[in-house]
Amino acid sequence: MKAWKFFRAFCFYAAILCILETLIFWDDEADSFFSFYWVI
Repeated sequence: MKAWKFFRAFCFYAAILCILETLIFWDDEADSFFSFYWVI
């Protein structure tokens, strides 16, 4: 179960990064969308 919790935490962290990047670079959505999948 530890691995599952780590996986969930990682996905949550990646989602937050994507949202923050989208908010900061609102005019460049394609880049943040690509970065989100690059992180995963």
